Amino acid sequence: MGKYLKANWQKVALLIFLMAITELFTVLASVFNANSLNALVAHNLKNFFYQILFLLLVWVAVIFFSYLVANYTQVVIQDIDISIRHHITKKNRKIIL
Repeated sequence: MGKYLKANWQKVALLIFLMAITELFTVLASVFNANSLNALVAHNLKNFFYQILFLLLVWVAVIFFSYLVANYTQVVIQDIDISIRHHITKKNRKIIL
């Protein structure tokens, strides 16, 4: 398995990077959620609505990057699967010939 991961290391690295970005935005959403609660407790409605707006934008980014990760994961899996199948067919041709 490591052989196929090494052959597609750029795609796997990009996939890991996209997953990290998604998690970064998820953590950022938690921070904005806490800040909005602090603003609400302090009766600062203007800051509360700004924090909620930022929270909404961050969750849109989370959804976007989650979509990218889900689709790109399938692309990477298909490419690794094709590499495995190519290796198996090449091996079988040597046996037959």
